[in-house]
Amino acid sequence: MTVGSKIFKSAIIILTAILSVSCIYDEDIHPVNRVILVYLGGDNSLSDEVYEKIEAIRVGWDKENKGKLLIYNDPSGASPQLIEICTCHKGNPIKEIIHTYGEENSADSKVFGRVINEVRTIYPASSVV
Repeated sequence: MTVGSKIFKSAIIILTAILSVSCIYDEDIHPVNRVILVYLGGDNSLSDEVYEKIEAIRVGWDKENKGKLLIYNDPSGASPQLIEICTCHKGNPIKEIIHTYGEENSADSKVFGRVINEVRTIYPASSVV
C-alpha cells in the first residue's frame, strides 16, 4: 500500500466520521416557528444588572415554549456572547453559549444589525422578534 493510498483511506475514514456525527446532530435539531432575541448591551455602569436579567429570564422561561430564546450579552469586563436559554435537556432551562465575540461596541448599530443577521442565518424561523 502506497503512502498516497494510506492518506486517501485516512481522509475517507475521517470524513465519514465527521458526516456521521453531523447527521446525528441534525436529527436532534427541531425547527422552530419563532426566535426571540434579547439584546443586552451592558458594557456600562449597569453591567451587574445584565447577569441578574439573564438569570431572571432563564428562571422564567417556560419549558413548554416551542420557540428559541437567544440573548446577546455584552457585559463590562468580559467578552460579548450569544447565549441560548435551552430547554432541550431535562430539568430547568439552562444557558448554553452559542458564540463568544471579540471586544465590540454593542451600542453600535452595525453590531446590532450583524447580530440580528447572524441569528436569522443560524436559526431561520418564520418570526424573529
